[in-house]
Amino acid sequence: MAIRGPVREVLAYSNSVVFRFQEGSLEALSPAAGTLRLLWRSGSSCSSVSLPASADSLPVTAKGLRPSRAVVAEPVYAQVSESGSHTFEMRTFKLKVDPSTGSVSVYGSSGLLLESLAGMRDVWVSASGSSGGSAEEQKAGPAGSIGCGGGARMLRIPFSLPAGESVYGLGEKTGWLDKRGRMYRMWNTDESLHRPDADPLYQSIPFMIRFDGASASGLFLDCTASSWFDVGFTNPEVLELTADSSFFDLYVFDGRASMPAAFAGAHAGIQPPAGSSAIPATGNPAATSQLGEPRAGGQTIAGGMPEHAGDSPASATSQPPAGSPPARGQQTPLAAVLSSYVALTGTMKLPPIWALGFQQCRWSYTPASRVLELAKTFREKHIPCDVIYLDIDYMEGYRVFTWSGEHFPDPAALIGRLHDMGFRVVTIVDPGVKRDSRYKVYLEGCKRDAFCKLPSGEIYHGRVWPGESAYPDFSSADTRSWWAENHRALFDPGVDGIWNDMNEPSDFSPDTGGDRSLGTVPGFVMTSGDGFPESFAEAHNAYGFDMARATQEAFAALKPNDRPFLVTRAGYAGIQRHSAVWTGDNHSWWEHLASGLPMLLNFGLSGVPFCGGDAGGFQGNASGELFARWMQAACFSPFFRAHSAAGTIDHECWSFSPETERIARDAIRLRYRLLPYLYSEMRRASLDGMPVLRPLIFDFPFDPNTRHLADQFMFGPSILVAPVVHQGKNERIVYLPDGLWYDWHTKEPVTGGTSFIARAPLDLIPMYVRAGAVIPVYAANLIEKVSSTAGLDFSAVEFEAYAGASGFFDFYEDDGLTADYQRGVYDLTRVSLSGNTSQNVSFTVLQGNWRGGRTTGKATIFGK
Repeated sequence: MAIRGPVREVLAYSNSVVFRFQEGSLEALSPAAGTLRLLWRSGSSCSSVSLPASADSLPVTAKGLRPSRAVVAEPVYAQVSESGSHTFEMRTFKLKVDPSTGSVSVYGSSGLLLESLAGMRDVWVSASGSSGGSAEEQKAGPAGSIGCGGGARMLRIPFSLPAGESVYGLGEKTGWLDKRGRMYRMWNTDESLHRPDADPLYQSIPFMIRFDGASASGLFLDCTASSWFDVGFTNPEVLELTADSSFFDLYVFDGRASMPAAFAGAHAGIQPPAGSSAIPATGNPAATSQLGEPRAGGQTIAGGMPEHAGDSPASATSQPPAGSPPARGQQTPLAAVLSSYVALTGTMKLPPIWALGFQQCRWSYTPASRVLELAKTFREKHIPCDVIYLDIDYMEGYRVFTWSGEHFPDPAALIGRLHDMGFRVVTIVDPGVKRDSRYKVYLEGCKRDAFCKLPSGEIYHGRVWPGESAYPDFSSADTRSWWAENHRALFDPGVDGIWNDMNEPSDFSPDTGGDRSLGTVPGFVMTSGDGFPESFAEAHNAYGFDMARATQEAFAALKPNDRPFLVTRAGYAGIQRHSAVWTGDNHSWWEHLASGLPMLLNFGLSGVPFCGGDAGGFQGNASGELFARWMQAACFSPFFRAHSAAGTIDHECWSFSPETERIARDAIRLRYRLLPYLYSEMRRASLDGMPVLRPLIFDFPFDPNTRHLADQFMFGPSILVAPVVHQGKNERIVYLPDGLWYDWHTKEPVTGGTSFIARAPLDLIPMYVRAGAVIPVYAANLIEKVSSTAGLDFSAVEFEAYAGASGFFDFYEDDGLTADYQRGVYDLTRVSLSGNTSQNVSFTVLQGNWRGGRTTGKATIFGK
């Protein structure tokens, strides 16, 4: 990094070092092993900051600024030592400074991590994203900021981007799995037309993983204003980050340094509940060796049962030969970087098990009789379904926290009947509060000073579905508390979950000129920022995050012993702590079925395991073939919902043909059969943040054939899925990494390390299981009787083991609904398969506080 101007002053504190330059300052701190925090202030903002002669444990450069929303808690920073002239070390990082030029190089355990070509500079960027020269050269220009139609001074920092390096993550972005070669903007936008090059979309997660085929590193730009990631677009050899801010808060993750660290519960902010037994993450030798023994009082019992595909201890620092998969038990480079990011931003909460079942939605199922008809049809056709959604038409004139007297006169009675049928109910809640002098919520919000304001102090009113509307200031703790309390209008009649929509936030009133990124609250509107006032331009990307946080507080206040379920359209880094996410208003196009896969895979690589897209497509009309193929792919996404827009044909499973209905039913039943496996993996994700739905590069990083592969994926560590995503195809090419695999359907062994053509008739999903895997499944002869998760009895779970390698699976059970698991009320059983050819299966009770631990079970071993 070359900061403009020579070093004028170096202030070395006990846990940080600050470099002051001719224009700007840089502070470096290390909050955890493998993590470095770099804070820049540009010249204009730095000159007003008086740095102390000594400092406490907090960053001095960030004093006076709003605390991060993304970071779970301010960590304890490492000690700084000076190891040479203008050379400083902290944990595994070394910073070298050239005082004459202001160049700062950052080294990690694998060598140079960051190297700049042009250096930090202030630039003037127009609303369209084009930039001029330096700030001095662009002093005369339009007033305003990006996001409200003008231009703004930006802080821009370039880094080198070596040839052959792939980039993953960046949250919800269109395009391929490897994000290299494009410019991406972080600016939450209600963009309903997801063209292949559409950008930005609804979520902003400014985190990336860089991988060169041998080692990985990561960057997280903690900025809620507009920012850009130029990933080799302008210059193929340069990664350039630009922020609509004079302050730049960047985290650097050294994957090689963090690889030996244990995942589960080892990081600040994601400790497992008191009294619980942390699960080792897939492939973590430290965790496996430390936690592989039974709990006190546990017992190892020989029996007929099988594991996580291959988690035997191995050296985390040894490098496998090029092209080979990592050794079983080895934490992979991408997982190491993601682990460090999740340690910083937190993990998701374990959802109620019904939230992992199939969910049905439409804009809109109305009136109440239509909802009941839908529910009865699911049960009559024996299609499992757990959730029915109520879209905006359940409200009175789109007024949030109301019920339509005409269409839903007795919501408690309706929801009670649905509960009796085994359904849960989720209602939409938008942020816009209708301007109406007779509307209680609006009047209360005005009295409580709960809405975002113009600089003059007046309430800002935009336009959304209710018409002229105010926007709650969710950056205020008082507003979040008030908003949470309003959920009584939904929870008292029995609503089970909340769906936050339109929270980019969308605003229909600005003249966008066709640019959807301008269809939002103007940047000059003010928010309170919990005591750190911010303009909307500064806080824009955090609005959906703060709304989800307020909704989470509603569950905590009003349903304290129920696990919360909410899903949001907009969010920011760390959104996984508060909500599941879905990918917004896709279309019933084959192109969107295919492009949705890399989007979800990169969501998982951005710390958001609980994600999904609208199965069948939201806008437009699906064909029977497209709907069937979409259901086959979507049944593996953690969030599994079918959804369609107003004005489209019916998109329920039975709406197309008897064949489509049968195929969709089979896909949903497969989901429920695999729920014991998925539930255990989601519990694991709640501890370590690793995705359940993930690209092959995550588990097989040293196989060059996986670098760009995104039309097939891993479902957990053991199952490879290759869905058909193109029209009229009855076969497809499948690539299996090196090793022994088994066809899920036939149980025949398949040798990996090659591509082949797999049969894929319309009623078949190509699926393969790794040797050494143990897969808990719901009994096949009982699945036809299951209508929802309420009908699942985990005592009927069976275990499929696949011979050819040693392996284990940590099978998790609890009540599926309450927060009792946080108090250690759950069972955890390690089911182990020993040896390459042996049929020895055993299981160990690691925790037995729910039903006392599993001591019997049925296992079927396939293969040698």
